[in-house]
Amino acid sequence: MRISTWLTSMIAILTLLFAGVFVCLSLLSHSYHEQHASVLRQVEIKQLGIDLEHASNYLTNEARAYVGLGDIVHYANYWREVKETRTRIMPSRS
Repeated sequence: MRISTWLTSMIAILTLLFAGVFVCLSLLSHSYHEQHASVLRQVEIKQLGIDLEHASNYLTNEARAYVGLGDIVHYANYWREVKETRTRIMPSRS
């Protein structure tokens, strides 16, 4: 085998290897960005769950206080939260 043929073969092989490495790095970068976005969504969803829990607990506590104490303030607080404040309603994502 001649040296020029051998060098041409090696250059072709190295070019293929570099192309493969480039493709792998591109896929790795894409996967990293998707994983990062997924973690951010997970954090947001967890916080929304916590906010919903707090709003639900508030409604439950106001209902219990109204039933237990008969104080109309708790009744008004309950319905103000349901009709006006609406803490438990998540804003739509655009």
